[in-house]
Amino acid sequence: MRSLTLVGLILLLCGCASAPSQERGGILVRWHMASLAEVNEICNEGMPAKQRKTVWGCYRRTFDHCTVYTASPDSREDPQLHDTLGHEVRHCFLGAFHR
Repeated sequence: MRSLTLVGLILLLCGCASAPSQERGGILVRWHMASLAEVNEICNEGMPAKQRKTVWGCYRRTFDHCTVYTASPDSREDPQLHDTLGHEVRHCFLGAFHR
């Protein structure tokens, strides 16, 4: 038991036991739900009319804060809301990953 503990301690100290991390520092994520019309107004703010489009959500990121805006769910189990929320939170941590 003592040797197993020692091996674990050595691995931990050399970093061999640590999982890869994509952490870029702490981020405070805030979530705001609104009507689809309000979300589109917020998300398309400042965009030229030709570039405006209908969206289900968006995010706004500063150095250590990220605000996610999504349309209010149609029900508790609304799959569109779950997909949109997860997608926008991913942007908070990974940035603009669309190509």
